[in-house]
Amino acid sequence: MRWVFGIQFLLLLSFVSPIEAVPGSGKLVRETAEYMAKKWGRETVGEGIEASVAKLVRQHGEEIAPLLRKNGPQMIRVMEDLGAEALPLIRRFGNDGIEVLARSGETVLTQVRRFGDDAMEVAIRHRGIGENLIAELGEEGVRLGKQLSTEEVVQTLKLLPALKSQNGVQAFIGAVDQYGSAVFRYIGRHPEVAAGGAALALLLAKPEIVIDGLEAVGTGVGRGVRAAGEEIIGVGNPLTRMIWVALIFALITAIVAGPRFVRAWLAHRLQVKVESRRNDRE
Repeated sequence: MRWVFGIQFLLLLSFVSPIEAVPGSGKLVRETAEYMAKKWGRETVGEGIEASVAKLVRQHGEEIAPLLRKNGPQMIRVMEDLGAEALPLIRRFGNDGIEVLARSGETVLTQVRRFGDDAMEVAIRHRGIGENLIAELGEEGVRLGKQLSTEEVVQTLKLLPALKSQNGVQAFIGAVDQYGSAVFRYIGRHPEVAAGGAALALLLAKPEIVIDGLEAVGTGVGRGVRAAGEEIIGVGNPLTRMIWVALIFALITAIVAGPRFVRAWLAHRLQVKVESRRNDRE
């Protein structure tokens, strides 16, 4: 007889709506579903909105209802796809977080598990490419993503194949840490760097030469320094190459510091003349 009662109970449940199957929350579910349908449109939220809301309320509690009202039907789709792990990120990051999770849900969740909420911040800050930077560079990608502009992230991603071919990823990160946006200004002025070769090798080996020289004296001399640097990279003898690097560095120093030295010397000479005339009068 027990199996008969079991069948009767299941048949009874089949006639009960999902909303009524959530004790005491039917009104909340209906009001939430009606609010969403009114705000986003019935076509957008779909005919099964009440059942979807009821399911989420049953799984995550009534506190999810205000989030649904605020974030809309896309949150329902994200929650259905990713489950409870997405909820803390939605609470913290709102619609920005939902957009990222809808685009790259499993990828971003994996990165958040490994690197924390900073990974989500990078994905939000650089829409569509932040998670790619982290996927390529790991923890360094998170750190760079928090300090670089989106344009600089794009440049970094484009440069990565050439960097990897020269085992220069860490050298590049070191140059960015030291010189910041100046590295990307140099790359922007010299797109051939992305192709690899001598131009990139010099940037990785001696960033102070190509960046300090270019920033200080302008693109004309900078191109000359770069061309000389490319010749240096091709020199086979290490001692000869070291001598040439020292000579170019000395040249840049002279160009940068020379005008300052001349101005200081002229000021000193003027002061000496003024004091000499003053002594003559006395």
